[in-house]
Amino acid sequence: TIQPYKEKLNWLITYLTTQLHKLGVEIHTGAAFDYGSLTDAPDAVIVATGAQPLLEGFAGFAPDMVVTAENVLLGTVKPREQRVVVLGGHQVGCETAEFLVQRGNSVTVVARSGPENLAEDAPRTYRIALLGRLQRLGVSFITHHDVKEIRQGSMLLVDGDGKTQKLEADLVVLARGYMPVNRIGEEIRGRVNEVYAIGDCVEPRDIAAAMYEGAWVASQI
Repeated sequence: TIQPYKEKLNWLITYLTTQLHKLGVEIHTGAAFDYGSLTDAPDAVIVATGAQPLLEGFAGFAPDMVVTAENVLLGTVKPREQRVVVLGGHQVGCETAEFLVQRGNSVTVVARSGPENLAEDAPRTYRIALLGRLQRLGVSFITHHDVKEIRQGSMLLVDGDGKTQKLEADLVVLARGYMPVNRIGEEIRGRVNEVYAIGDCVEPRDIAAAMYEGAWVASQI
């Protein structure tokens, strides 16, 4: 599954996979990396282990109510006709809101920043189109608010002045960013002559940055 209006990104995946096969690159999937099991010590290792969703704990936490945007977009969780609150008003949060409302859910986006910052990390023309679609689809936005507590069936929000408001919810979706995952790079540094980290395992960014860094590093080896 992929965010609405981004289906053509699958073409890029197909193209890159095809090129790897044409070039005879050996690929191992569904396997964990274990440096000790390598028969030959590598001269160089490029680490591109990505990032993982930033998880948070909340007072009154109801764990069965809280999932990540990744859970939703990958289809691990498939809410239908539910009251869903998306925490996070940046691009991923807004795209996940659109994905959810298209599947019959009632969606509210809660953002700690103001309305002018909604999807601010998206390209300008795409941002305008995305926010326009969300408005037409009836997605609600509550800005300048954070979560005080989450309880079964509802959550309590708080603004900058300490005023609270209750919001009914069947499901809460976390979309408040990602954190780098670079355990492998840290483990093998000092054991391999050349270790390079690229993409989101350095800092979560976009596809263009990851592809640029991959191409640049490969040209240096």
